[in-house]
Amino acid sequence: MPNINKLEEWKKMLKNTSATVQRENWPSRYGNPEWFIHDRFGLFIHWGLYSNAARHEWVMNREKIHPDTYNKYFKFFNPDLYDPKKWARIAKSAGMKYFVITTKHHEGFALWDSKLTNYKVTNTPIQRDLLLEMVNAFREEGLKVGFYHSLIDWHHPEFPIDGLHPQRDDDEFNVMMMNLKKKLKIVKWQIMLSICMVRVRCARAFNKLWEN
Repeated sequence: MPNINKLEEWKKMLKNTSATVQRENWPSRYGNPEWFIHDRFGLFIHWGLYSNAARHEWVMNREKIHPDTYNKYFKFFNPDLYDPKKWARIAKSAGMKYFVITTKHHEGFALWDSKLTNYKVTNTPIQRDLLLEMVNAFREEGLKVGFYHSLIDWHHPEFPIDGLHPQRDDDEFNVMMMNLKKKLKIVKWQIMLSICMVRVRCARAFNKLWEN
């Protein structure tokens, strides 16, 4: 039978060690970590248009869904059972001390009334600022609030199509990339040629000065 006192001693040591490691690795620009180390238990909510797909927040990437096709989730985004006050009460009763919400995930959809894009929740059928309501509800219950915000934006037409972009295998994209590579090669040779010409000119000028 295990020694109860010994187990408690190990648990205490593990807890202290974990806290020490967290403090040592915590970047100073993030502020004082004591509240996070103390509170520990919180709620992280992933919520966006991908919730309509009900498969994964990376569904647009994994299934290579074109933004035009993905737009159907925008047109029908209407969480009519949304009740942030109820969510906050349940979180508090479970002992949670904070919550974090995805304000915008890689799909580019804003969960608040952003002034920088029309691809936002207030332009969907629900026509409400869901983020603001959620923040107010959780703060009323005394929970701390945190935001997750992705800089990736697969909806924006000017966002680079990299290896993670849903359009990474599109024929149109591949042709565009081939043309871009050709242009980059031409630019590279132009730069190299320019450098060589500069060196030749410098060498000639130096020789002329040396002769004089």
